[in-house]
Amino acid sequence: MNELEKMQVKDIQGKIKTFVSEDTITVNQKFVRPTTVLNVARLIMATNQNNGITIDIKSGDRRTEAVRTTEKYLEKKYNHAFWTALQAHFKKPIFISALYDYLNEIDLDKYNFKERCDSEMFKELCRQNTPKEALFWEYILNGLSKSIKTPLNINGKELFEKYTTWCDENKFNKDYSTDIRKFYTKILNKKVSLVKIKGYTFVKFNPAELLEFMYEKQWIERDEIDIDTFNTKSKQQKEENDLDSEFENYF
Repeated sequence: MNELEKMQVKDIQGKIKTFVSEDTITVNQKFVRPTTVLNVARLIMATNQNNGITIDIKSGDRRTEAVRTTEKYLEKKYNHAFWTALQAHFKKPIFISALYDYLNEIDLDKYNFKERCDSEMFKELCRQNTPKEALFWEYILNGLSKSIKTPLNINGKELFEKYTTWCDENKFNKDYSTDIRKFYTKILNKKVSLVKIKGYTFVKFNPAELLEFMYEKQWIERDEIDIDTFNTKSKQQKEENDLDSEFENYF
């Protein structure tokens, strides 16, 4: 998929996921009955855009690897003549034979095909596709010791300190780290408000409603957090530990 642009693939991302995951695909040639074949294809997406496709990290994206290519070959010496000669070389039978032999001699016995290389480019795409405030709220909700159906007031200053620590631990930019008022503006939404209690600012929210709001925004997948575990303390500690570990594994 060449010259990928986010808006062009927004409506077909589900189909792309299916194509990557399914063992078989249907080939529908013109004037020929559709045929089901083994799917051994691989998608390579190229783009000059910084954010050409959405990375669905909230569902634990298992399909995508992202790399930023080198600018080395933009140098003048890599001109039209160079690429023409290289292309001709790739078409030589002796090159094809050598490449075939090389690939067949690679030892794959201990290679884990399910393990993805979480490159810096992949991390960058993750950060671009999910508001860090939403990830921070997920982190807060995961750490609650009370039922998520209970309304809460959290001291604003303490929440702000948690946010700056969380940014440091997860390598997010703290673009309003010295301005708590901007922090309040960023974390507020339809389900979060500020209240004054005895002269102190508190952040007020209903965890269940906030969670549902983030579901609707598609910032979090519904199977990401098992709501029932918040209602049983014996199950809760294990779930919190699992979620903390999973969150760290996003990056």
